[in-house]
Amino acid sequence: MPIFLALTAYLALDQYLCTMLRYVFYGLLIYMLYRLIFNFILPVALATRKVRKQFKQAKERMEEMQQQQYQQQQTTFSQSQKTQAKPAADDYIDFEEVK
Repeated sequence: MPIFLALTAYLALDQYLCTMLRYVFYGLLIYMLYRLIFNFILPVALATRKVRKQFKQAKERMEEMQQQQYQQQQTTFSQSQKTQAKPAADDYIDFEEVK
C-alpha cells in the first residue's frame, strides 16, 4: 500500500510539473512572439511606410517641377512668337539686282 501512495504522489507531482512546464513554455513562446513583433516586424513595417511616403513626395515634387518647366516653356514660346511677329513693310530694304 505505501508503494501505491508513493506512486500516486509521484504521478500527481509529475502531472503538476508537466502542467507547470507547459505554462512556462507558453509564457516563453508569448514573450518571444512579443519581442519578434515589437522589435522586428513593427519597425520594418514603419520604415517601409516612411520610405514609401518619401518616394511619393519626391515623385510629386518632380512632377510639379516638370509641370512648372512645361508652363515656363509654353509662356516663353508664346512670348517669342509674339515678338517674332511679321515685320512691317517698311522694315524691308528694296534692292536692285546687280548684273
